[in-house]
Amino acid sequence: MHPNFLSLLQCPDTGEPLILEPAQVQRDGKIAEGQLVSASGSRYPIVRGIPRFVGQEHHASSFGYQWSRWPRVQFEAENVGKPMAGHTTRMWEIITEVAEDQVRGKAIAFL
Repeated sequence: MHPNFLSLLQCPDTGEPLILEPAQVQRDGKIAEGQLVSASGSRYPIVRGIPRFVGQEHHASSFGYQWSRWPRVQFEAENVGKPMAGHTTRMWEIITEVAEDQVRGKAIAFL
């Protein structure tokens, strides 16, 4: 998680700002592991750089709902001329800080 994202996040239950308690920071300054904590004590883990606001028991159903509700949103070819045109590419470049043309035609492995 990029530390600059902290100002965009809030406790989903109370709306309170979150304080970052990093446990592992990468060389590039991004948070690999840690917790986000609200003033009222709610805690949300950061796992492999991703803040987790939904417990493991709800993750699969939430993910399944999103994929069934918006099954084609991630396909750029399906969104040409529509409000989501370019969204996936822009999000990829923002999150990874890697331009599309740097990975076009290559395989990407997530460890």
